[in-house]
Amino acid sequence: DNTKGKLGLGFAAGARPTPSKVLNLAGATEVAVNRDPDGSHACASTPEGIWCWGANFDRGAWTHPQGELGIGTSHTQPYPIHPVVDEDGDPILGTGLSLATYSSSAIVNGEAWRWGYSLWNKSSGCYMSANAPGGTTKYAQPAHLVGAGAGLDDNDVFTGDEGPVLDGVTQQAMGGCHVCVLREGDDRVWCNGSNYYGKLGSDNSGAHYPVEVLTDLDAGTPFTGATALAAGPGQTCALVGDDDALWCWGFNKSGNLATGESGHDQSSPVPQPAQLENQEILSGVSHVSMSDYNTCAISAGGDQLWCWGSD
Repeated sequence: DNTKGKLGLGFAAGARPTPSKVLNLAGATEVAVNRDPDGSHACASTPEGIWCWGANFDRGAWTHPQGELGIGTSHTQPYPIHPVVDEDGDPILGTGLSLATYSSSAIVNGEAWRWGYSLWNKSSGCYMSANAPGGTTKYAQPAHLVGAGAGLDDNDVFTGDEGPVLDGVTQQAMGGCHVCVLREGDDRVWCNGSNYYGKLGSDNSGAHYPVEVLTDLDAGTPFTGATALAAGPGQTCALVGDDDALWCWGFNKSGNLATGESGHDQSSPVPQPAQLENQEILSGVSHVSMSDYNTCAISAGGDQLWCWGSD
């Protein structure tokens, strides 16, 4: 449907059963759509900047601005009107667009930028953006993702130290309440946000700044060899090694991880290889997409499409 103008056709437009051209946008090189049922926005990257449209606040409470459009205000845009701007009001140029329910992100000159809803809470930790104090924060403009060293004491109280900006980011994937990134020259995966069902790949309840995904929680052994990432509401996946084998971790209620098992008690905080019925690891993967209860992957140069989870 066209709830809050997320189709980019203006408020008057209803649902469209056939493709319609987004208004006031040309030269798009990349597009991302919020896949969450509660979300209602989309973004596109052009040579002139990043443009977002649709809802700019909590769909369940229309008076609660969230800032997911990144335009410096809480105004909804039924089509691209104002570009995403930095604190000086200048448009930002970025790639690697990724959206979540009330949040958006892009890679700008090797730095991960976030805007929208940021929940600073150890158990939830949604959409960590940058140097926010404790509590719930909305970023109407982009803010840098920071690395370890951000100012939070043992009681989760912000100390005022902004911490170092996380640079060298080459890829990112935003899930329902978490974000994972890859960095240049580093084949480890770094994630932050909520850790429900172990989707951060670590043994904490949630992380304010990126932490390493581990293959052994007790030994602290890092998960290495990742070349690409994908994230869903409750799970994360990575392509690994020269054969692009698929490994996933997190929520597994409906067999999301392709381990041959399903159920909440089969969720895993450490990466597991996606297995075919013959127990071979699914490899040669070029693309992965996931929702709450199912996952699909393309392999064999596009000749094979695999799907699993709830039907």
